[in-house]
Amino acid sequence: MTKKILVPVADGIEMIEALSIVDVFRRAGAHVDMASVNDLVITSSHNVKITADKLIGECVAEEYDLVALPGGIPGAENLRNSQELVLILNRQNAADKYFGAICASPAVVLEHHGLLEGRKATGHPFFTADLSNRDDSGAKVVIDRNCITSRGAGTAVDFSLELLGLLMGEKKKKEVAAAMVVDLEKCRDESRKTSQPSIFNNVVGPIMRGPSSSHTAASVRIGLLGRRLLREDPLEVMVKFDPEGSLATTYRGQGSAMGLAAGLLGMSIDHPDLVKAEQICREQGVQLSFLVEKYGAVHPNTYHMELKGRSGREGQFVALSTGGGIIQLTELDGRAVHDDQEYLAGLLPVVVNSGAALPFTRLEQLEDLLAEKGGMLSQYAVAYESSLGNVDASQIFTLAGEHLRVMQGSVDLGIRGTAWKDRILPRQSHLLGEAQRLGKGIPALLTNTIITNVTAVMETKSSMGVIAAAPTAGSCGTLAGTLIAVASFCEKSEQEMVCALLAAGLIGVFVAQEGGFAAEEGGCQYECGVASGMTAAALVELLGGDGKAALNAASMAMQNTMGLICDPVADRVEVPCLGKNIMAALNGVAAANMTLAGFAHVIPLAQVIVAMKDVGEGMDHRFRCTCKGGLSITPEALNIQRCLAGK
Repeated sequence: MTKKILVPVADGIEMIEALSIVDVFRRAGAHVDMASVNDLVITSSHNVKITADKLIGECVAEEYDLVALPGGIPGAENLRNSQELVLILNRQNAADKYFGAICASPAVVLEHHGLLEGRKATGHPFFTADLSNRDDSGAKVVIDRNCITSRGAGTAVDFSLELLGLLMGEKKKKEVAAAMVVDLEKCRDESRKTSQPSIFNNVVGPIMRGPSSSHTAASVRIGLLGRRLLREDPLEVMVKFDPEGSLATTYRGQGSAMGLAAGLLGMSIDHPDLVKAEQICREQGVQLSFLVEKYGAVHPNTYHMELKGRSGREGQFVALSTGGGIIQLTELDGRAVHDDQEYLAGLLPVVVNSGAALPFTRLEQLEDLLAEKGGMLSQYAVAYESSLGNVDASQIFTLAGEHLRVMQGSVDLGIRGTAWKDRILPRQSHLLGEAQRLGKGIPALLTNTIITNVTAVMETKSSMGVIAAAPTAGSCGTLAGTLIAVASFCEKSEQEMVCALLAAGLIGVFVAQEGGFAAEEGGCQYECGVASGMTAAALVELLGGDGKAALNAASMAMQNTMGLICDPVADRVEVPCLGKNIMAALNGVAAANMTLAGFAHVIPLAQVIVAMKDVGEGMDHRFRCTCKGGLSITPEALNIQRCLAGK
């Protein structure tokens, strides 16, 4: 059935906003009524004349799928004063049908008539002070249930396309956007409502099993999300991966298939039977299948899920893995999702308060606070995380302590010895200790202890032991191995180690603000590179350096690792991952010592993070965890892959 849209217009409206809505929906084949609340011929706020299709009185008896208001002054005031339009809007709201407004109209029309009660909204900056529940996320488009609002003429096309996606589906939205040469991926990133990153949701953790946080941990969470959305046990699940993304070539070797099966069964990300999940699915009659086909995924880690439950209930959704086990729900049953917090509640350790009053939200603000007040970086980490999660500082220290103990456990397990059939590297974490006892190699007790610890953590990960990703599973050895070695060498307390871990987490928060830690988006600089910066900051904190020094050390370490590619051998997170973790660890030590000694870091951390993102966006996709370039395609790597596959 053809969708029916009403675009009310009036003298003094912003013409770009009105015609953007009309044009986008008519391109999509919808029926659009542009109805005037004044005369048929109206004059815009910038003296552009246009003839409406009809008068608003002719629309009162009609039923519409969407009513979308342009803004402009005095146009919004004229819309506000139309009794016929107010009647239509109230009826639309009562029927739980879509209505929206842009620019001045959210405040002047919707707020005035009580249509925003209990809803977040945005609008033109001149009018947002009049919104009772203003959205301060900076999103171009804000969606709260059946109400959609946007900011102004500069966001009119974004607003119109989001309305189109909601009403006629993402496929139609993509078709129209492509014809208009609109970069939907950029629009998605800019319009999506997101909360501030959390240290324990986004950076330190998850506590998990599996080779990769962005593959295994994230896929478990996506499987759990699928169970939740279906509201019953799944019976048939089809997972589609785009061939241009990373998952098409890595979903087996890096644990996505295993993780999805576990999540669909209701397992946690550290469940001891995770590795048996696919087998258990088969035993329970759950049909889990995978298909690689082109569907225009806008992110390299896109999961297109189609599910059918035991009662016959069906559903589909699209989710992204953005690195470090973090997921986003972007589509549900063909409609775009812009605020996924209610869907993801309970899947993450910290419940984020999106309206929290935070001590700072940007790195530049923290730098100003440090310049004014000084202090240790961990103090600011505790203040930030406790405000974000609305919890006591004691709970933050408790969470950090739990993660630290998991890190220590992963070192201990690796050193005791691990074995796993499906891995490339044998046990090696004991070798340096034996060599030292025999007088082999360069005498360097702390350096060799760090290498041993990092190797031990990576071996625990590769044998499906429990580890704490920091910021990812692929880089889990860097911070854990180094922090534990240096703390022992320098005789530091557990509390001092916890504070160091929190300092490291805050560094990761600022990287997460720029997108996340997925090597699929920017190479290993996002994993081992960031882990090195986090480690440098942690060591400065551990050794008594202040917050400013910790930021400088992180900057120095991340400058040194910028451009690092991700090219895993045989689709396993082992080679060259172990070597890169060790390099990142020792680089973090060097950056910490150099900073404490007074070396100049030169480039501020905020600028390093922006530059790193720019490098990542320009990196060839072959070097972003696709197994299509670098060491991944060397003859020996291909031979190893064949051997592991039993061919």
